[in-house]
Amino acid sequence: MNKGYLTAAYTNPVYLEQVVTLVLSFRLKGDETPFSLVTDEKLNKLLHVKGYEKWFDKVSILGSDKLYQFIGKLHSALQSPYEDTTYFDSDCLLVRRHNTINLGLDTIPFCVAGESVLEGMYAGFDLKPWLAHNHIDYIPIFNAGVFRFVGEGKKIVEQALAIMHQAEKYKLPKADGGLNEQVALGIAMAQNGLQPQRTDKDIHYSFFNANSQLSLDLFDGQCRFQKEGVWREPLIFHYTPLFQAGYYYSQSRKVLMQEVNKLRQHFGLDGTEFLKPSLRDKLALLRRGRYPFDSR
Repeated sequence: MNKGYLTAAYTNPVYLEQVVTLVLSFRLKGDETPFSLVTDEKLNKLLHVKGYEKWFDKVSILGSDKLYQFIGKLHSALQSPYEDTTYFDSDCLLVRRHNTINLGLDTIPFCVAGESVLEGMYAGFDLKPWLAHNHIDYIPIFNAGVFRFVGEGKKIVEQALAIMHQAEKYKLPKADGGLNEQVALGIAMAQNGLQPQRTDKDIHYSFFNANSQLSLDLFDGQCRFQKEGVWREPLIFHYTPLFQAGYYYSQSRKVLMQEVNKLRQHFGLDGTEFLKPSLRDKLALLRRGRYPFDSR
């Protein structure tokens, strides 16, 4: 089966730097699986100016009518040239190589690590009446920064995209950056009787809501931080929200940037810097006691 990885970068040059760094983290670990990119016209031009096209096996270009907010992720996933696709958000890094990333694809068409819930609060709403409204019995909960699909699994992405275009009908919640694509994918999975893959392996974790400083060494294959009272050591490190301007003075961000630029230098690329705070951002950080030093 034709297997490959896919990612997307659009609207902001920072995301282009992220996707290149993402690919480098895989190449560092000896993973030569083909990597495709979906981008817009503006970033495609920058891609060629910087000579980054050599890191991708295929580059697809979509218009701004499709590449916006989180909905652009689903449009991008549908551009995959592979029969077996693993999608990665641009702000991910491979820490170490391991076959558990492939968990579950021998039995189901759409695979993501997470769990299903039947009641309680989720994304700001009471689940029981919301599930009844959407005629589903459960909702899969997961981080959509990494997901894998084969064959019929593409239908899940297509259905999720249709759900996002009918947000009011499904009472789809918003996230920071647009309508929540994770919830849309979860609804589509539930409609097709698919469950997320529960695992005791730390396959993929984001730094969102972490409550310790980050320890990261990409060359030694180490990543460790505490989240929800549990120490995590993920195979795939999803460093959101560290790239955002609000974490510019964070100690964990400094660790991240050190490792990112060490990785880039190893492959002969110039260093980079992710989103920087504007004067307005700096004033907001000052009010929160996070300028010019942040102990997180």
